Amino acid sequence: MKKTILKGKGILAVNNERNILVFLADEAENYGVILDLARSCREAMQKMACLSYDLAILDAMDAGCLDLLALAVGNDIPVVMLTAHTMTPEALHQSIEIGARAFLSKRRLGQIMPFLEDVFTLSSRPLWRKNFEMVAGYFGKTYGSGWCRAESNFWNRGEEDLGSENFAIILE
Repeated sequence: MKKTILKGKGILAVNNERNILVFLADEAENYGVILDLARSCREAMQKMACLSYDLAILDAMDAGCLDLLALAVGNDIPVVMLTAHTMTPEALHQSIEIGARAFLSKRRLGQIMPFLEDVFTLSSRPLWRKNFEMVAGYFGKTYGSGWCRAESNFWNRGEEDLGSENFAIILE
């Protein structure tokens, strides 16, 4: 077992893809993480009503994930959103506003445990602006150069306005 800040942390992982949950369970075992799995946001809400977690990993594309995100944030549980390339700028904005702490592309799932170590270690650093620039290129190619104009006030805010507690890490 690796020496890590994750050892003994209770993490709830929610995903309807069995292979992702199996992978997370294997990784969690290697890092000494106490992992609780749910196949739906509804199942996760039931678990969250009874148990406390140090962190939650949610599937950004699950229909009930925003309600679950709000519940987790309301219970002071940091949330990492697993994303696919189908995530829209609107969904990203809404998740950040609700309080998602970080975002990780499913393509980078193999790096999730070091990523989670960073989430726990760097949670008080304002990283929003740097990481926004990382994703801007992808969204520009996907949604066109004016993708953020509709909500330019939000996207142009400085990292100090977004606050040190709400940072976003997006890896493509």
